[in-house]
Amino acid sequence: MSDFNFDDSFKEMMGYLITMSQSEYEDLKRTVDDIINNNVRNKPLIENTLDRLLNLQMIDEQKAKPLFFRLNDYYKNIDKSASNDYQNYYCQDDDDDLNLILRKKG
Repeated sequence: MSDFNFDDSFKEMMGYLITMSQSEYEDLKRTVDDIINNNVRNKPLIENTLDRLLNLQMIDEQKAKPLFFRLNDYYKNIDKSASNDYQNYYCQDDDDDLNLILRKKG
């Protein structure tokens, strides 16, 4: 018989994800602050940071969402079209989540 315990393994994995997301959040917060405070206009850096925030929001939306919108609002002054694309993607993802929830309840 195996000593494998799914519940313990799941709890361990969730603890790891929480720790990892906290570390990622702190790194992203520093990056967003640096970009905005130093008036950085490097599009690849900004877009990479927005992409990372989109990934983080899948794990911890409450932390990622304000940072995402803060950076995206800043990005509008640099590349309005790209900023709008990010905004639309974020909203579409929210709509997809809402539709999935509604389908499950229906």
